[in-house]
Parts: sequence; structure tokens; C-alpha cells
Amino acid sequence: MEKKVIKNCIKKWNEKDDANIKELKKRYKLWIKYNEEKEICVKLLENFEYYGRQRVNFYLKKLHEKLINDYNISNENTVYSIIKNADGRANSSMEYFIEYTQINKVSRKNRIEDIGRMKKPKVNQIVLIDDCIGTGKTVKTYIEMYKDDLKNKKIYILVIYAIKEIADKLQKELLEMGYNIEIICLNKKMKAFTKEVFQDKDDKEIQEIKKKFILLSKKHNIPENFELGYGETEGLVAFYNNTPNNTLGIFWVDNDDNIALFPRNRDSNRIGLKELRENRKKRLIENYKNRGRKIG
Repeated sequence: MEKKVIKNCIKKWNEKDDANIKELKKRYKLWIKYNEEKEICVKLLENFEYYGRQRVNFYLKKLHEKLINDYNISNENTVYSIIKNADGRANSSMEYFIEYTQINKVSRKNRIEDIGRMKKPKVNQIVLIDDCIGTGKTVKTYIEMYKDDLKNKKIYILVIYAIKEIADKLQKELLEMGYNIEIICLNKKMKAFTKEVFQDKDDKEIQEIKKKFILLSKKHNIPENFELGYGETEGLVAFYNNTPNNTLGIFWVDNDDNIALFPRNRDSNRIGLKELRENRKKRLIENYKNRGRKIG
């Protein structure tokens, strides 16, 4: 059953030649082996979404088609831009903006990194591109930073993945604040511990499952603020370039007690699979010794 689960996931994601998928196959064997709540985690994995570069590009194209066809966007009065971090660091929005504009052949004159420098009278529509909406905090911070530049403009936020209740709430709040905004997402999902994932369970049973998962996360030394994802977002998503911290921590936190399926910051000097395996074995031996038992 467990081998079939990962096979079905890869088929669903259609990313069998992706480098992260090849690493995933190796990690899954250990992740499931040392998992005390296999049934819960397998169900979560079955509902997980992974977006490799090929899949990302597919949705970036579809988002643009929807924007043009459904909202009658004209290049004459529109600019495409990124959702900047408050500290100015490079982020996923920059990467997806570059991919989006190249795939959809957006003219250079319609691309702008900093909307604070655009010629305001000539622009009345702003298209912002990013990978996902988790807590919505990044979007809120960005709009506050550029509130004077966004007044009286139609704003489109294009994302590949979003938590439905958060994205819908975010759009409502921004509309109430006076912004003319539209969040366009082709893959809106509910939080992890809902009936969308645990369809055969009632609300009380789902809450019990959630409690078990939190205990499992503590046992695997997942930081408390990431057990349910940052801001308790309960996301089930990873991208080829990174995994959002809004995703359940057990899927991305690499440590001696947890071998992540989709580690964050894949380009950094994170712990290798071999070292994780060895550290895990050492930890098990130490645990036995502490209980005064011998390894057979």
C-alpha cells in the first residue's frame, strides 16, 4: 500500500523526471518507516500538491489565459510586477514573475519591479505574480507599503496555490479597505484537517486526528510554530524551488528526528539524506541506552 501511495502521488503531479521527485523516493522509505501515525500521514500525502517546474509553467500559462480572456486585460494600461518582501530580499515572487513574463511573452515595457516608480497616470491595472497565498501576511504588508501607488487601481494577484478560506478572507478584507482587488488562483484548497482531506470522518473525529498529528510532530521535534505550518495555515504544498513554511512542518523540517519529504531551502547547506539516516540511527541507539536496554 505504502509504495502505491507514492507512485500515485507522482502520477498525479506528473513530474516523474523532476530532481526533487527522485530525492523524494529515497526519503519516503525512511519517512514512512519512522512514522508512528502512518495512516494519518499517508492520507495527508495523498492530498499533497507538488509543483515541479513543468507543472508551474503550465499553470503560469493558464493563469495568463484566464487573465486575458476573463478580465479583458489590455497592455496599454497594465503593468506586471512582484510582491516584494518588506526587507527587500529576493523571494519566490521574483522567480515566478520572470517565468511568467517569459512564458507569456509580456512586453518589457509592461514589466516593472517597483510599482512606486511607475508613471501613475498611464497605468490603471496592476498584475502581481507569486507562487501561493498562505497566511496572506506578505500580501497585506506589500499593499500597506505601496498603498499610495495602489489607490484607484485595479489589482490582480495571480497565484498557483492558495488556502481557500484565507484567500477569500484576504480578498474580502482588502475590498473593505477600499482596494479594487481580484485574487486569481486555479488551485484553491482547504486546510489539511478538514473534510476535504478526511472525507469519511466527522468534525469531532478530525479534531482527534489533528491532536494525534500534533503529538507526532512534537515527537519528531518539529518547532511548535511550524507543527501546523506557519500561522497554523495547514498547507499541503511544495514547489520545485522551495517549500512554503505554511506547509505542515513534518513534510519539510529536516532534523535528527524527522526526515522531510520536501525540505525547505534546497539550495542551502542542509543536512544530506545519508547524514540524516546516520543521525537517526545514533539517536535510536542513545534512546535505548537511556532506557537501559540493549540493541539486539
